[in-house]
Amino acid sequence: RSEICKWWSPHFNGRTLDPNSNVLITNGAIGAIYAVINNLVSEGDSVHMFEPYYTQYINQIEFSGASAVTSPMYTNDKGEWFFDFDHFEKSLDANSKLLIITNPHNPSGKLFTKEEIARLSAILEKWPQVAVLSDEVYFHLPFDGRKLEVFANYSEANWSKTVTVFSAGKMLNCTGWKVGWAIGPKNLIANAFAVHEAVAFCPNVPGQIALAKSLEEAFTKPYDGHKNYFEYVRSVFE
Repeated sequence: RSEICKWWSPHFNGRTLDPNSNVLITNGAIGAIYAVINNLVSEGDSVHMFEPYYTQYINQIEFSGASAVTSPMYTNDKGEWFFDFDHFEKSLDANSKLLIITNPHNPSGKLFTKEEIARLSAILEKWPQVAVLSDEVYFHLPFDGRKLEVFANYSEANWSKTVTVFSAGKMLNCTGWKVGWAIGPKNLIANAFAVHEAVAFCPNVPGQIALAKSLEEAFTKPYDGHKNYFEYVRSVFE
């Protein structure tokens, strides 16, 4: 948890992350997603997503007893993907409790732009009971020079309502080791912890040690604001 805090603090606007309250280690990112969903929603609640979506989300929502509400994505003549924010805004109501976003989006590969995050944030300001699960497991992939905009970084309001999920499997190409983690405000992480402890108790220790040592070694080449972050990551893990 300490190494994750050191590594991710620069990517959360330099926010000081507390390893004991802002980070939850889980059995893969899917463990974090399950813990967040099944803590925040139950029967009668609505979980919102943009469609198409990663198939496991619907399984987790069904386990919780909540209902999935989807808003479409569409493409223009150039094959570029867009979110239907008007449909999303109209779909929100008193039963809405959680929005799941994937950035970059799975399966389209689309990155949220800063303008799209601003639009989404403005909509959610009208519905303060809606938390956000931001699945950012593909954080360390190259995006052809495009910047990954972290949803929780847009504002303090976004940070306070968002749990961001990452994966060692995606970051270090070790999917079968099943080490994931969630980063977020103390209250959301604490509640997700209660679910994860009841379901899995703890993730595998060797995988956690390997991840911690990998991140620790990576700090021999500290990130200094290099323009191409993904080239920097490659150089760290070569």
